[in-house]
Amino acid sequence: MYPGCQNKPIRVPGQVLFPIDADERLSYRKDMMTIVDTHLHLTDPPFGDQIEEIRRRSREAGIETMVTPGYSVTACETIIAMKQQYPDLPVAYGIHPQFIPVMETEGASGTEARAGGEAGRIGELLTDWLARGRPIAVGEIGLDSRRGSSPMERQQQVFREQLAVAVAHDLPVVIHCVQSHPACLTILTEAAREASSAGRRLRGVIHRASCSREVAVAYAALGMYFSQGPDLFDVRRTRLRALAEWVPDDRLLLETDGPYSVNRKGEPAGPWDLPDVAVEWAGIRGCAVEHIFRVSRMNTRAVFGI
Repeated sequence: MYPGCQNKPIRVPGQVLFPIDADERLSYRKDMMTIVDTHLHLTDPPFGDQIEEIRRRSREAGIETMVTPGYSVTACETIIAMKQQYPDLPVAYGIHPQFIPVMETEGASGTEARAGGEAGRIGELLTDWLARGRPIAVGEIGLDSRRGSSPMERQQQVFREQLAVAVAHDLPVVIHCVQSHPACLTILTEAAREASSAGRRLRGVIHRASCSREVAVAYAALGMYFSQGPDLFDVRRTRLRALAEWVPDDRLLLETDGPYSVNRKGEPAGPWDLPDVAVEWAGIRGCAVEHIFRVSRMNTRAVFGI
């Protein structure tokens, strides 16, 4: 961990670092790249049945590794199986807010059935995954107010429980939050206070971050990092791009969220698209793309320990 990596940014928001000509900024030496895709659903189609090829293609693009988060019971069990075959791949386990109703209503037996019922069962299930699957984080967890998600009371209950498990195991969290930032901030503030009173700490990442600067400042005060990816290519998303310009150097992370995002060609994004994401972020911030590579790699190590 480098100086200023807890809560104090190492750059002044809005400050231009390494100002250079645009043409120079958008070029870089591949041998200077060292990148981690901090959010990739490697076990989902079309990636799941070609993991070796995905890894080979990623290495050729200069990608060091990728973090695979869970989001449902089925996904987490699949990731545990993948981890047995590829023990070097970093993974996370958690229940996404949009997948709670699936777990409760599909009428499955065994592991799926154990996930239903009271929220306390989620914590038990998550604890079991952590013991079996050697993760680097808990996630993807959080809140989502969009139509089709679980009732918010249920989401908040499950979110709190998973945060408690993460803190108890000294693991960072990967947070999904859509149209629910006030509630998310309240719950994270409570969790951070409880963790501190127990001599522990809460830390994590706002995945695919898109919120106002005011909200982002509050997240940063809680020790959160911000990861962004191919969404930056959409120039219509002015709030997201403004957030990308503001994010302090010591909180910036790169991700693709592949295959659930698209690259410049309109195809499902993969780790090989991260250099393009870094170029776009450098253009927004007015800095050298190598700087994006460097700080994102340092921050990945700081939050995930990889």
